[in-house]
Amino acid sequence: MNIALVYATNSGNTYVVAGIIKEMLLSAGHQVDIASALDADPNILKDKDLILLGSSSWDWQSETEGRLEGHPLLSMKRFLEKIKDASLTSHKVALFGCGDTDFQHFCGAVDHLSQFVDDHGGKEITKPLRVDKFYIDINAKMEQVKAWAIKMKGDVVERLE
Repeated sequence: MNIALVYATNSGNTYVVAGIIKEMLLSAGHQVDIASALDADPNILKDKDLILLGSSSWDWQSETEGRLEGHPLLSMKRFLEKIKDASLTSHKVALFGCGDTDFQHFCGAVDHLSQFVDDHGGKEITKPLRVDKFYIDINAKMEQVKAWAIKMKGDVVERLE
């Protein structure tokens, strides 16, 4: 299976999560093209069987929009803007994000990504991965990510092929 994985990270947690997912999928024999949303070319999505999008959530403040808690990082917002005219109807999609339950909108970025996918005709193939406070207990959180990635490389992906 040919997979695109695009992530946005601030402190590096989502980068680590994306790397774990990539390694699990590679070990299952899939082709994975990975890129940071900061410099991802929209063509990374071309001819992919599965698209993985991930972003940590952020608490934005803007003069025009007011306080915006739980949004994707600006780099992911810019990537989504680049692909806003794309149709995702022929793509299967899975989403992941890092967040903190101390905020009102835990992993709110995932909700925004899900809305984008829905608005563009994509189909989420599994429940999104939402990682809480990755930095507090990295080992336990890595196990959560691996369990989700195993599901991705196993049941869900196999049903697509």
